[in-house]
Amino acid sequence: MDQELAVFSAALRAYRKRTGLTQRQLAAEAGVSVRTVRGIECGEVCRPHPASLRVLAAATGLDEPCGVAVSVLGPLVVRRGSVEVAVEGTKQRSLLALLALRADEVVPQHEIIDVLWGDDPPRTCRDLIYVHASRLRKVLGSGAVDAASSAGYRLNGDRVGLDTARFTSLVEVGEHARALDCWRGAVLADLPDRVRQHPAALALARQRVAVTIDHADTGGRLEEARHRLEAVVPDEPLHEELHARLMLALAGCGEQGVALELYERLRDRLDRELGVHPGPVLRDAHLRVLRQEVRTRPPYRPMWTRSRHATNSAPRMSIFDG
Repeated sequence: MDQELAVFSAALRAYRKRTGLTQRQLAAEAGVSVRTVRGIECGEVCRPHPASLRVLAAATGLDEPCGVAVSVLGPLVVRRGSVEVAVEGTKQRSLLALLALRADEVVPQHEIIDVLWGDDPPRTCRDLIYVHASRLRKVLGSGAVDAASSAGYRLNGDRVGLDTARFTSLVEVGEHARALDCWRGAVLADLPDRVRQHPAALALARQRVAVTIDHADTGGRLEEARHRLEAVVPDEPLHEELHARLMLALAGCGEQGVALELYERLRDRLDRELGVHPGPVLRDAHLRVLRQEVRTRPPYRPMWTRSRHATNSAPRMSIFDG
C-alpha cells in the first residue's frame, strides 16, 4: 500500500503540473481540502482517507491506490496490486461478493444464509459462515472483514478497493465514459443466481443501463455510442430502450440491415418469452430506421429527451437534425 500510495502521490503531482492546476484548484475540482492534496503530494499523510483518494482518482483519471481490490462489475476478481489473488470455493466467493455489494454495511447472518444456501441450509451454516469469513480475512488482510457480534459481517471499504466505489464516484462527477470502463460484463457473472439476483446487484445493473443510455443520448460520437451499447445489450436481452438506441446508432453508422435484424430478434424474443409486442420506443426506432430518418454523420444529437418528473412513462424521441 505504501508503494502504491507513493506512486499515486507522484502521479498526482505530475498530473497537476501537466494540466497547470494549482493545489487549490485541484482540491476544488475534486471536492477535498487543499491540505489533503498537499499532504498526499508531499507524502505527509501516511494513511489518507480512502474517500479522498477515490475522488482525486475520479477527478484526475488516475488509478486509485489500494492494497487489495475487489471487483464485482463482471466476474468476481480479487487483486493485491497487479497480482490476482485466488478466492477458493463458490460459497466463500459468494460471501465475499455479497459483502462487497453491501460494503460498509453489516450484512445479517440470515441474509448470508439465504444467499449462500437458499431454502435448505445445513444445520452448521453459521459455523460455516464463520470459517469462510476467517479465510477471507487471510486473503484480504486484517480489518477487511469485521464480525458484528452475532448480527452479521461487514466488509470494510477503508481497507479494500472496490470497483463499485470508483464507478459511483465517476458517475457523480459526470465521467460516464470512464465509469462504464469499470465494467467487464454482467455483475458477478461467474457466481450463482442467488448472488446475481440480490437487490444490490440488480440495482448496480440498472445504474449501468441508465448511465449507458445517458451517455448514448449525450455522449457525442455515434461510433462510441454504438460501442457502449453493444457492450451492455447482451446482458440486457429484453431491454427495449437499450435496443432502440443501439438500432439508431447502428443505422447512424450505415448499418441499417443490422439494425433491422436486431429489431426482429428482439420482437421475436419478446413474443416468445413475455408474450408482448414491442413498445412505443422500440416501434418508433424501427420506423425511423425504415424511413432512413437517422442522421449518418456528426453532430450526434440526443435521441431521447426525458421529462424530469416522468417515472414509468415512455421517454419522448426527437428526430436527428437533417
